[in-house]
Amino acid sequence: MLLSRHNNLRRLKMDFSEYFEYFMEELRSNAIENESSKADEFLNSSMDRIVDYGDLEDYDILDYNEDERTSKPINAYHFNPIFRQLTVVVNLFQDISAGDLSNLTNSDLKPAFNRAQKFILSSLKRSPSDVDPYKKGAYFFIQQLKESWPTTKELKIIFITNKPLSKRYDHKDQGKIDGVNVSVGIWDLRRFQEVENSGTEREEIEIDLSNTPLPALVASKSDQITSYLVVMPAQELADIYEKYKSRVLEQNVRSFLQNRSNVNKGIRVTLKEAPERFFAYNNGITATAQSAEFDNNGSIIKLKNLQIVNGGQTTAQIFNGKKLGDDLSNVSVQMKLNLIEDTNLIDEIVPNIAKFANSQNPVSQADLFSNSPFHIRIEKFSRETIPPVMIGKAFSERWFYERSRGQYLNEQSELTAAGRKEFQRLNPKNKMITKTDLAIILNSWEQKPYEVSKGAQANFKTFAKSIGDMDKFGDQYNKRYFSDCVAKTIVFREFRKEVPRQEWYSGFPANIVTYSIAWLAHCMQVSEVKLNIDRIWKYQNSDPALIQMLLSIGEDVNSHLLSYAGNPTTYAKNIQCWKDILEQFEILTHTDDGNIFISEEQASAIENEAEEEQGALDEINNEIVLFSIHPDCWNEIKNFIGNKMSPSKYADIEKLRQGQMISDFKVKPLAKFVREYQKAGGRIFHRDDLFPYTVT
Repeated sequence: MLLSRHNNLRRLKMDFSEYFEYFMEELRSNAIENESSKADEFLNSSMDRIVDYGDLEDYDILDYNEDERTSKPINAYHFNPIFRQLTVVVNLFQDISAGDLSNLTNSDLKPAFNRAQKFILSSLKRSPSDVDPYKKGAYFFIQQLKESWPTTKELKIIFITNKPLSKRYDHKDQGKIDGVNVSVGIWDLRRFQEVENSGTEREEIEIDLSNTPLPALVASKSDQITSYLVVMPAQELADIYEKYKSRVLEQNVRSFLQNRSNVNKGIRVTLKEAPERFFAYNNGITATAQSAEFDNNGSIIKLKNLQIVNGGQTTAQIFNGKKLGDDLSNVSVQMKLNLIEDTNLIDEIVPNIAKFANSQNPVSQADLFSNSPFHIRIEKFSRETIPPVMIGKAFSERWFYERSRGQYLNEQSELTAAGRKEFQRLNPKNKMITKTDLAIILNSWEQKPYEVSKGAQANFKTFAKSIGDMDKFGDQYNKRYFSDCVAKTIVFREFRKEVPRQEWYSGFPANIVTYSIAWLAHCMQVSEVKLNIDRIWKYQNSDPALIQMLLSIGEDVNSHLLSYAGNPTTYAKNIQCWKDILEQFEILTHTDDGNIFISEEQASAIENEAEEEQGALDEINNEIVLFSIHPDCWNEIKNFIGNKMSPSKYADIEKLRQGQMISDFKVKPLAKFVREYQKAGGRIFHRDDLFPYTVT
């Protein structure tokens, strides 16, 4: 029921050699589990992390026809139309032991760079069908490359490697390819390790402002936050956004809104027609940073880990103005900068700053991140729930929900080698579910395949908005709901593993899987049945007949995607793709067979019973939480609530302050006051460092 505050602050302290061995063993295990290669597992895991860390918005794996598979000059890619940037990824994985490990040098990178450059140049001169007559991934990459190249401003080549980069590597200018600027990025294993050990979900950002110091005025100061009013030149803001892109919008989960809203149209008009009035007309931006360095005049010359939590659309429109040639020399933006040096407080404070800041487009409660009550509750269930033992296993294996990047490693930080091995035995890595995994899986079952196809981060934003208010709908997120999530994960992953093995398979596995599951879910809805969650949970696997059913649907989805005249992945991101399937596919009728499916009526009865049970558990939890709150903190809550609190409530609080329990029926009203206090930014302190998950 209770969670030690210190468990969240631990960090795994491995030296690089230990980390390398741990990582390679993980790849080996995943390759066996998925019947794939270590190189493919490294590519997939690296790409997911690079997207999570904000260095790339999304990606497509490049599948080649059989004749091309011996040489893969490029392994993944992404076109960003806003920044007019093409990013290609080259996998330099080597299956070596720790004893044979050496540094990655210029001599390793140069041949790979030349192969990628040569492939792009030759692709620009050839027909897609000449390179890939079977219309697999390379065909559509080349087709999109030829279409977008005339407007492409930058080509970025990212190398991923399981070797450490040599300190002698020279990050020199890479010149141009066919008139397009070329840059290089390198994600070596040491860089991955540093980000995971940093305790954040983003790589650190260091911004040097020594050439354009920012005038800053202290507005308020406390032990936790120091706030400044800052004047930011628009040109500097555009340059920062161009360099770091979405990495500086980590906490502002809204996408760039382009020119669709009246607010953004107004920003654009002001920039173009009255730039000298921009400061007066615009609300500015709200940002956080971990630290700042000042010159002798009190101006900011360096910022560490800058994050724009409100004003993302202002930032993006200023960059858009720069891209279109607007004169930004006379444009300034007001910035409310909050320095939060204690990284342990970031997850607590930043969401409140984002929530209450005066922004053009308000941030909703659903826009909050891994520290939201929903993710905390799912994490809690994953730690407490012991699944049934699978047939053929000697012990139960738990499902580990990782609500923030690195938790799986952090849980092992203070364990011995033997303890770490035992932890991994009980919590195998292949049963870890990240929050973006969960969003992909549940949105597929919720018939939103077009959202899933937009990529993990974009889909997660949609998923976050769909989560109900925990105050009103918290009981529905119960242990039964967690079992439901796991069951759908099992089906999703078993189906995903089988898709590439099919004769009809020609690429685009992510799109095939999400659309197939969505179509099955639609047919189930029409047939008024639901998945038999209890059966899947009991055996910890799905019925083979269900997987065959999905594979049959997958073949039809594959044909549908390939029938599109353009790029199938682009088509899959459009809701029209789903509408076409709804119109063209024949409904599959399902019945309550007591095995794969049960009736909606029976499922609803089970869910209602689980919600009632969770409501009773929440009341007990609330009582424990209220009892654990520090007496001084109760005084702060009383002062905040003020006249809304009756004398009887004051008396109840006084009992809690003195360590006495109160009647059950009095718990819920006081829990509501605590939630109001927390939502307004109040911080709860507990007796003796007790740290319950949340007040429900």
